[in-house]
Amino acid sequence: MTASLKIAKTFDFSGLFSEYDQHGAFGSAVVDNLRKPAVYDQGETVLIIDEGFGLGERPFAVVNDHINFTGASPLMGPNNHIGPRFPVINNIYTCLDSEEIPQGVAAGLNPSCQPSKKDVEFMTKVGVDFWTYNLVPSMIVAAHAGWKVFALLVQPNSASSAESARALLVDRIKVCTRGDQ
Repeated sequence: MTASLKIAKTFDFSGLFSEYDQHGAFGSAVVDNLRKPAVYDQGETVLIIDEGFGLGERPFAVVNDHINFTGASPLMGPNNHIGPRFPVINNIYTCLDSEEIPQGVAAGLNPSCQPSKKDVEFMTKVGVDFWTYNLVPSMIVAAHAGWKVFALLVQPNSASSAESARALLVDRIKVCTRGDQ
């Protein structure tokens, strides 16, 4: 069965999906884009694709929760009128009800952090399945602006991982854009 998500905005940090908006790293361009008014009503979904580390043999995984280990918040400074200073992020992630699709908890790490074996053991102990660098700050700004997030992590620099993930996007969910209304 195909679930249908209305994807209002896309952010690809992996560089593997040329059909989506490309971003090398989280920064002001991502913040500005997420804060622009939606084409749809508030509460629609943004697609965030990022490189996932610690995925093992999985070519991709869908994020159903996260732990923020970045040590920072992209909402520091004056509050933007688009949303609350401390947005509710419970149930922010849109997931698929399928045991066939790998899902799990992502750790958001600071881009300067290369976790040691001990760090990875700790993350696993507290319930982390894999880690990423751009998803969590992007998700926090998305929540601030009233978006839901469908987050997909892919193996870094892997064309085969991208093809498997693309099949998920095409076959398992319908990515709707403005033209599909």
